Amino acid sequence: MLAGKTPFKIIEKHIIKTGEGAEFEESTPSELAKYHKNIMNQISEFLVSKGQIKKVGIASFGPICLDRHNIHYGSIMNTPKKNWVMFNLIKGILGSWKDEIPAVTMDTDVNAVAKFEFSHGGHKAKKNLSYITVGTGIGVGLVINGDTVTGLTHPEGGHIPVTTHSKEFQGFKGVCRFHDNCVEGFSTNVAIAKRFNMDIEELPKIKDDDIVWDIVAHYLAVLCMSITLTCSPEVIVIGGGVMNRLCLYPKIHAEFIKIMNGYISHDLLTEANVAKYIGKFKSYLFINNFLIVRSKFENENGLYSALSLTQ
Repeated sequence: MLAGKTPFKIIEKHIIKTGEGAEFEESTPSELAKYHKNIMNQISEFLVSKGQIKKVGIASFGPICLDRHNIHYGSIMNTPKKNWVMFNLIKGILGSWKDEIPAVTMDTDVNAVAKFEFSHGGHKAKKNLSYITVGTGIGVGLVINGDTVTGLTHPEGGHIPVTTHSKEFQGFKGVCRFHDNCVEGFSTNVAIAKRFNMDIEELPKIKDDDIVWDIVAHYLAVLCMSITLTCSPEVIVIGGGVMNRLCLYPKIHAEFIKIMNGYISHDLLTEANVAKYIGKFKSYLFINNFLIVRSKFENENGLYSALSLTQ
């Protein structure tokens, strides 16, 4: 598998709609159990229908327990997605297996993507890389010295605190139910939609020149700066549904340079390189000279990264 090349061939994929979760917030334990069983059965039935499965890679939203010595290993922990709190994904997926049970490797979705991007993204990172996804939540994956970071738990950089932007919408307090002032609470598609009192599906109506994108770019630039100062990545890859709004990339670049204020002297962290990057619009989809880039596997890197866990 060569760096920068597509390392896998996806023969078939199956999307299972899990629902938004709001309808389950008042559900009884038995109702939730039926909900989980239905989804897990669909997953296992799809996999089993393809013949003998020897290995399964699970790349999941977090927080999750990755300590194999912990009784909760494989479980989704205190997630904002209330209907998944303390659900054990490994046991759920393998529970209905009748024949030889496959080996399972599990990591956070962002850690898995970070490792995949490090190995196959063509970024030329030698030691450290970070991957950020911005969607209904914000996840941060880290590769340090060639391997993903786990320890006490795993990176949860989306919950780094930030100060409120000077032009923040009046009265907006963020949407994170754990913190009043974290990056995730201010920057997800849920947060953007709430500012306008609209549904997430209506976000395409917001024009690129709306002030909200400058505000979101600021919070994401602060996250990038925090990661840069603490983990020293050689590249930060940003993806996720919110980042389909491509105007965010140059805004993040400019704001990152502004708030870094020349503290770190490096050829990648210069206004000249930012301007060069912004001047090549199509380069948003590929590697370029600047530290903060977009994955060229953006549409499939979730699947690729889960597959890479089986290697």
